[in-house]
Amino acid sequence: MITINYCPQGVSCSDFEAEKIVRLWFRNQEPYTYNVSTENIISYVRVLVAEGEINHTDVQLQFNGENLEMNEYAMIKDWRKGFCDYHVENAARIIKAQNQKRRAIRDALKSMTNSEIL
Repeated sequence: MITINYCPQGVSCSDFEAEKIVRLWFRNQEPYTYNVSTENIISYVRVLVAEGEINHTDVQLQFNGENLEMNEYAMIKDWRKGFCDYHVENAARIIKAQNQKRRAIRDALKSMTNSEIL
């Protein structure tokens, strides 16, 4: 079984190399624990499990050394705060900022008179 531990001490991996690295790890099938600090490795493992190229029983995902349960659909049962959530949190921040800008423009337009708009 290959264990992939998502932790601050882990190594980072280029997005351009992540899938190739994951495939290499599972092709070798040697039991080993890989410590990673980037979401892309975890994402590719989940994709390959969902696509059936990796059996979910051949991989153990961890978050800071604690086991996470993943099923054959690549669903993680107990998704913990801080586990591979940077993309989601950044997307939420971007949407919030966009909405604030739109609201400010809308409010500014509402406060203008018709002659100011034309």
